Amino acid sequence: MNIKNDKGFSYVELILVLAIMALMVAMIGLSYGLVTRNNVSKAAAKMESVFNTARITSLSKGSEAGALNLMQENGTVYYYIGKYAPDDVTVPAPEWNKLTQYPVYITTVRNTTHSDLSDGVVVTYKYNPSSGNFKECPYEEFIFSNGKKDSILQLYKSTGKCKVIQ
Repeated sequence: MNIKNDKGFSYVELILVLAIMALMVAMIGLSYGLVTRNNVSKAAAKMESVFNTARITSLSKGSEAGALNLMQENGTVYYYIGKYAPDDVTVPAPEWNKLTQYPVYITTVRNTTHSDLSDGVVVTYKYNPSSGNFKECPYEEFIFSNGKKDSILQLYKSTGKCKVIQ
């Protein structure tokens, strides 16, 4: 009587399972990279949209109503469009909006000098209500990064417009 012991996997089955698992891990890694790169682009596009909204508000309602205020708190960037006067009790406290829901690092550029937004410091951009160009423009560029991809938002002082260039 010949009894065959067929317990376990053959080498071919084992190699096939390992190859399938390696493909799945590679696909997950690539999709994660695409998602994080997309977050940087979304943040830059959102900032561009916020600047455009502030410019249009300024052209229609005046410089103070269209002032764009930016602030970073614990790594999250917030914005508020309108007059920001923390010392004036007659002006209501602003409702700050989050720029992004995901981690993106923002570096500011002024005259080729790079710096990070400081926590709690409010940076204000104001537009000239008659022409739409910048009346106050603390930084000319914002660089959005997640360590793997950068996206740059370029501001044009003479026109008050902005554009994502990368």
